[in-house]
Amino acid sequence: MQHVVQDRLGRYWVGQSDEITLFAANGRFLATIGREGQGPLEFLRAHPFHADSANWVHVLDTGNMRLSVIREDLSLFEDTAIPAGYISDIVAEPGTGSYVIQSWIPSAERLGFPLHRLSGGTIVSSFGVSPVVDSDRLPDQGLLNDFAAQRELALSVGGNVVSAHIWDYIVEFWSEDGSRIGRLSGSPLDDGLRGEPGPWSINNPPWHGVRDIWVDRYDRLWVLLVYRRPDWEDRVIEVVRPNGSVGLDFPEGLSAVYRSRIEIVDPFACSTIASGWFEEGSLGKFVRGVPFGDTASVTRGSYGPLGDPFVDVWNVSLGR
Repeated sequence: MQHVVQDRLGRYWVGQSDEITLFAANGRFLATIGREGQGPLEFLRAHPFHADSANWVHVLDTGNMRLSVIREDLSLFEDTAIPAGYISDIVAEPGTGSYVIQSWIPSAERLGFPLHRLSGGTIVSSFGVSPVVDSDRLPDQGLLNDFAAQRELALSVGGNVVSAHIWDYIVEFWSEDGSRIGRLSGSPLDDGLRGEPGPWSINNPPWHGVRDIWVDRYDRLWVLLVYRRPDWEDRVIEVVRPNGSVGLDFPEGLSAVYRSRIEIVDPFACSTIASGWFEEGSLGKFVRGVPFGDTASVTRGSYGPLGDPFVDVWNVSLGR
């Protein structure tokens, strides 16, 4: 429920695994789109990520490994199969019919978790092979290293692809031909407590990371980060699993362990314009949709008094 698109009618398209729930701009329920399955308008893991100029919404289904385009009237326009693999993120390149994904695809020539440009469901180019972050510290364990190299994606106003490592605050800018044209680093995210990717424990706690990125109409880069709270240990219980492994339970939910920070960066000057903390739980993702606005919207999962799941949408603005 963290992946939300807002279309040009102001409606929110909320991905909920095997369906998409549609809400009006004021939060009023409008419709449910799809159901569980593998046929047309059936989903296993629906992830809306783009609303195009025709107000059609593009949906990634990582369960069925396909892209679906849904018209404004909620009818299906097309389904497109995509190569199987673990997909970290995806963006649509407006007006081109192409997408850029970061995906681990099990073939020798595509190891390293690169970025891929898709057209018609076919990979037409691969670029930006991601070296393992902290390669001296992380063991050589294949997908474990690929996990550390996952990135969040966005598009600049000029159409360049922007990628940000989730494990370390490293942002890179890629031209249309796949050449890297810029790189910047934010504050280090490793505070000395972070261990390796894997089961969390008191000695290997939930790690700080980049949750999402977004670019506004002024080409400013918005970076959403999550950090453990100073009192995070008071919000978890360490337990021994049936298999003997030690792990963490989260009585208040995982979100209660984190607080969030948004930084707005001028990528040309490599400077931070503004930043601020969000103390009311962990924020989810930037709301996608009509590109390059003046303000950002960001999601947060919450629960009602009866335990019903909610998606809160927060609008964040920067005064000029």
